[in-house]
Amino acid sequence: MNAVLKRTGDNIPESLKNNDIAKAYYGCICEVFESHKDDGVDTVNAATEASLAIDNIIMNMRIVNWTTNSDRQNQMRNKIEDRIFELRDKYNFELAFDEIDSIMDQCLDIAKVRVP
Repeated sequence: MNAVLKRTGDNIPESLKNNDIAKAYYGCICEVFESHKDDGVDTVNAATEASLAIDNIIMNMRIVNWTTNSDRQNQMRNKIEDRIFELRDKYNFELAFDEIDSIMDQCLDIAKVRVP
């Protein structure tokens, strides 16, 4: 998890270079999306778009004490899940529900630490 949080030394897309939190999300998402690379999926662009979307969702939905507010976290999860489904359809690949859950869990864990 520490390597994911730091994301140093990786080939980070240009659009994420100045966004440390989105870079951390990108690392989590890449771990899941990489298994679909052999399916002809553009995993780099899909993961980049997903990480920026998740960052945007969390930043726009955060409220005071959101990290302890399970209702707000569930609202975030719903929005993130919807966006992941949209990206799955856009990039034409299958994601299992446990893969989607993993992305949401890891990204929210990162956000709880890095997005007050």
